[in-house]
Amino acid sequence: MKTSRARLVGTSSVALLAGASLLWLGSSLPVPLGVAVTILVTLGYATFVQAVLHLMLGHHRMGGSVFRVHVTQHHALYGGKSVCSARYRDEERSLTPLFIVPCALSGILGYFTLSFPMFVTFVAVFGASFWLQAYLHVQFHLERPWLLRFIWFRELRDLHTVHHHHQGRNFGLVTLCWDRLLGTYSRPSTTTTERGPGR
Repeated sequence: MKTSRARLVGTSSVALLAGASLLWLGSSLPVPLGVAVTILVTLGYATFVQAVLHLMLGHHRMGGSVFRVHVTQHHALYGGKSVCSARYRDEERSLTPLFIVPCALSGILGYFTLSFPMFVTFVAVFGASFWLQAYLHVQFHLERPWLLRFIWFRELRDLHTVHHHHQGRNFGLVTLCWDRLLGTYSRPSTTTTERGPGR
């Protein structure tokens, strides 16, 4: 994995501090503005959690059994030239339930620190964001997904295909902004197809 520990810790610290500061600011605003701030911060936080957990658990040996399952099942099923299939293959064990832990911890923290409207917004947006990320991930691996008509979807799928050709790149699903900060972003046209670690 090419992301240095210092860079990961630094990015994580800045992201969490910025998010907490914005939520604190939002709590002092009128309810409509506070809710708007909460939506933006929660979207950023949810995509950050997904990208970092994907990187640290799914593609680093510290993930233990999670790392082994993700690499030997998901990346084995969707590796090389076969990154898509007619239907999503159910043989792999989904790692989506693992995200319940940070969701629950974040919800508990939000309950004690946010006003009620902001808390409800946080939980709803956080849950919807993870559902969207899981749904899009399935669509990325289908040969003819209904979303293929949209340019934004094709671009995101191309970026995810890079991840399957080079596992040290493009850990995000909905946005790659965190990959840019972590130094793991690669465009489809400039990324080699060398196999990443663990394959």
